[in-house]
Amino acid sequence: MIAVMCLCEVLSMAAYGCYPALLPLLRDDWALSNGTAGWISSAFFVGYVAAVPVLTGATDRVDARRVYIGSLTLIALATLGFGSFATGPLSAGLFQALAGAGFAGSYMPGLKILSDHVRGPKASRAVASYTACFSLGAGLSVWLAGLVAAAGGWQAGFWTAGASAAAALVLALVAVPATPPPAPAAGIRHRPWWMPPDFRPVLRNRRAIAYTLAYAGHCWEMFGLRSWLVAFLVHAGAAAAWASSLGGAIIASGILTSFFGNEMAMRLGRRRWITVAMSVTAVLAGVTAAVAGAPLALVLVVVAAYNLMVMADSASLTAGAVAESDPSVRGAAMAMHALLGFGGAILSPITFGLALDGAGGDGDPLGWAAGFAVLALGGLAGLAAFRRIGGGGPPPTVTISRGDGGNG
Repeated sequence: MIAVMCLCEVLSMAAYGCYPALLPLLRDDWALSNGTAGWISSAFFVGYVAAVPVLTGATDRVDARRVYIGSLTLIALATLGFGSFATGPLSAGLFQALAGAGFAGSYMPGLKILSDHVRGPKASRAVASYTACFSLGAGLSVWLAGLVAAAGGWQAGFWTAGASAAAALVLALVAVPATPPPAPAAGIRHRPWWMPPDFRPVLRNRRAIAYTLAYAGHCWEMFGLRSWLVAFLVHAGAAAAWASSLGGAIIASGILTSFFGNEMAMRLGRRRWITVAMSVTAVLAGVTAAVAGAPLALVLVVVAAYNLMVMADSASLTAGAVAESDPSVRGAAMAMHALLGFGGAILSPITFGLALDGAGGDGDPLGWAAGFAVLALGGLAGLAAFRRIGGGGPPPTVTISRGDGGNG
C-alpha cells in the first residue's frame, strides 16, 4: 500500500516541476518580467488553494479514491493542455491553475488514503515516506522537464509530464483501494460533499493548527526556493540544460532529510525538532542570500544545504497535524493544513520575483539576496506562530502511538 501510493505520487508530480524547470526558457521566449514569471508559478498554487477545501474536505464525506482518481485525470489533461495550447502568461496561468487544482485532490487525499489504511506504529513512517516522495517526485520532475525540453522543446517537456500523470492514473485505477469516509462523530454534521467542510472543529484544536501554521512558513520557503532555483543556478553560471539537472538533483536530495527529520522528531520530540530545523533553515536562507554573487561551486554547496534543511521538518509537520487531528474530521483538518500551507506557496514565488525586480533584477546579486531574505522571513514567521500557539489547547482526541514521538 505504501509503495503504491508513493509511486502514484512520484508519477503524478512530473507535472509539478515543469514550469519551474523551464522558467528561464519561457521567460525569454515570452519576454516576461520576473514578477510575471513568478505569477505563472504561483497560479499553480492559486488553483490548489481554491480547490483544496472542497476536494480534500470531501474525503470525510465520500470515498477518497473517487476524489483521487478524478484529480489525477485533471493533472494529466491540464499538463498536456499547457504543452499544446499555452501561448503566453494568461493561458499558461490557466493551465497551471488547473494542474494545481488536480494536485489539491491528489496530494492530501492520497495521504488520507494512506493514513486510513496504515495504522499503529507504522503510521508515522508511512507519512514520512509519502512526504519524502514529494521531494523525490519534485526533483525528478525538474530533471525530466529540462532533459526532454533540451531535446524536443518546452512543449515536449509538458507532454512527457502529462503522460507520466496518465500513468499514475492507470496505476491508481488498478491498485488503490476504496476508502469510504468514517462515520461522523457525535455532534458533527457533515455538509454535502461539494461544499467546503466546517472548519470550526479544526480551528478549535490549537495543537493541530500550530503544526499547520508552521507548515505555511515551511511551504513559503520550499516553494519559493523551488520556483526560482533553476533560474538562480543560471544566474550563478550554470548552462540552462545543466541548471535543470542540477536543480532536480538538489530538490530530490530532500528525500534524505525528510526521512532523517522524522527519525529525529521521534527521538527528540516533534516540537523540539521542528524548532531546531526551522531555525537552522532561516540561517541557511540568509547564507544563500550572502553568496548570491559567489562562484557556482560555492552557490551549489550552500543552496543544496539550504534545500536539505527546508525538507528536514516536512514530514514532522504533516505527521504532527495528522496525529493531533480528530479522525472524524481528519479530511477537514488536512484541507486546512493544505489551505494555509499552500497559501504561503501562492505568495512566495510572486514576492520573490518582485523582490528580485525591485533590488536590481536577475543579473544583480543584490536582487537574488533580496529574494532569499524574503524566504527567510516567511519561515521565521511560521516558527513564531508554531511556538506561540502550539503549547496550549485541549489534548488531542486521537491516541498517538509510542513510535510517533508525541509533541516533544
